[in-house]
Order: sequence, then structure tokens, then C-alpha cells
Amino acid sequence: MKRELTRITAKLLVDDWASACAEDWPARPTASAVVTTAARDRDRRHDLAHRLVHLKQQLGTLVYLASPYSHDDVHVRRRRYYLACKAAAAIMRQGKLVYSPIVHSHPLTRYGLPTDWGYWQQLDEAMLVRCQELWVLLLDGWAASAGIQAEIQLAERRGMPRRYVRLEDLLGEAHPAGCVCAECEEREVQTAIDERGGCR
Repeated sequence: MKRELTRITAKLLVDDWASACAEDWPARPTASAVVTTAARDRDRRHDLAHRLVHLKQQLGTLVYLASPYSHDDVHVRRRRYYLACKAAAAIMRQGKLVYSPIVHSHPLTRYGLPTDWGYWQQLDEAMLVRCQELWVLLLDGWAASAGIQAEIQLAERRGMPRRYVRLEDLLGEAHPAGCVCAECEEREVQTAIDERGGCR
């Protein structure tokens, strides 16, 4: 499906549509033949555009969820990871596809990988350019995050839609299961850590 999407997009982006369909044009075109062939080409492009929209709908919108992570305190990093998980799940419940670098990468740090943006930058940027939208999760520290600011700048250069969201808005309730107030969040994170057998 992605190969078909790429093929149709390439056709629609051809600068000289007539040359792309040169085999359909008569060797010595009359005015009438040119009008007829041009109309056929226009209809063909219109059909390809509809198919492109349909394929994009089938593939779904892929959201890149940016959220702060790096911190000297391991407990802060774990808290940010759990909150990113809650946000990613909430976006999935909206019917969207989501990639969260924090949800994906945090478990890998248990196997000796670094936690800083410099290490993960190449992977995160490679994933960001494959997404259709950038959502920034407004947790404490997001504005000071070097990684988030770099992701915003990359999205701006690509003309990617950007959205700034709060966790409580994503969850859609003032007090869902696991309240989003600071006290309840801390309790939830501590419970999760306890269930895993303490900090590691």
C-alpha cells in the first residue's frame, strides 16, 4: 500500500504532466486533439488524486508525540515515561496511530543505552519525517527540552502540522482512572515502580 501511495504521489508531482503521458499525444496534434488529450490527462490526474486521498485514509494519520525526558534524576525520567505512555494510549483511543520516542526508547535504557537527546537524535528525526503531525505534550520541562525544540524546528521546516496538548485534555476527564493532578500522578508512578520491584 505504501508503495502504491509513493507511485501515485510521484505522478501527481510531475512538473510536465503532458510529457509523462507523451505516448497518448498524437505526433502531429491538431487543436482538437490537444484539447481532447489534455482533458483526458486532467481526468486521469483527478482520478489519481482521489486514489491518493483514499490510500492516505487507509494508512491513517501517524502522530509523533514529543515529550520531555532527559533529567539527572532517574525518578523524574520514569515519571515522564509513564505520563508519555498515558498520553500515547489516549491518542490511540482517538483512532490515530502514534509514535512516542519516550515510550519506545525508555525501556531500552535498561540495557545500557544513554538517556540523552544527542544519542537518540538520529532515530527520532528519522521517525519524525515519517509522521504527518507533531503533537507536543506539555509536561513540566517541555520548553527547556533541547530534543523537543529540535523536533519543533524540524516539523516547522517540513510544514508539518503541530499541536500542543495537555495530558488532562487528552484523557478528556477531570479525574479519570488515575487522576492527573500532581499528587495522584506521583502515587501512580510509585505504584508502578513498586510493582516492578523497586528502582533499577
